[in-house]
Amino acid sequence: MQVEAALDGSLGPERPESLREAMRYSLLAGGKRLRPILCLAACELAGGTRE
Repeated sequence: MQVEAALDGSLGPERPESLREAMRYSLLAGGKRLRPILCLAACELAGGTRE
């Protein structure tokens, strides 16, 4: 899914592994995808693009 890939990709390799894992847990835990998905769907319904 595009939202999940963007969230996961936002964690750069320049951070220590333990910090990255904690950030990944916080970012990718359930409940963080519904709002961005609804926003993207509304944009597409209005004729916009995901970019």
